[in-house]
Amino acid sequence: MKTINELDNITLITSFDIGQILKISTTLFSDDGIYPVQQIYSVIKDNLSYCIKILGEIICFCLVNRLRKKNEGNIFLIAVKENYRNKGLGYKILNFCIKNAKKEGINNFFLHVSANNEIAINLYKKLGFEIIKTINNYYYSKKNPEINKAYLMNLIYN
Repeated sequence: MKTINELDNITLITSFDIGQILKISTTLFSDDGIYPVQQIYSVIKDNLSYCIKILGEIICFCLVNRLRKKNEGNIFLIAVKENYRNKGLGYKILNFCIKNAKKEGINNFFLHVSANNEIAINLYKKLGFEIIKTINNYYYSKKNPEINKAYLMNLIYN
């Protein structure tokens, strides 16, 4: 049996991957609502979003888009399928996307994360992101209305 590192393949996300992206997003973030297909299309058109596949199946992805200022990027969404977590794939795909975007002239990255998502916050901090703002009522949770606070995080990559 091959390991994940022997099988994984980082590839640019294309329109052919949208179905798998939506399925993973719906499964992992169902309480937050489903991202519209048009919104995901508009993010991937910047050619900065990548995924890791095993035998054609997406196991994790990172959606990145350029902001209005040409040197700024947004980490729109990152996800790792549950059975592939705790293997360093989130770090690997996010780090790859940041380095690739840097080659495209982006050196200032932003993202929003739920203030309760300690695992994601720790991942982002490990990569150098810092919390720059707390935003109340950013998220809406049907299951738990008290969980609505987000952090805006920033990474300036030199």
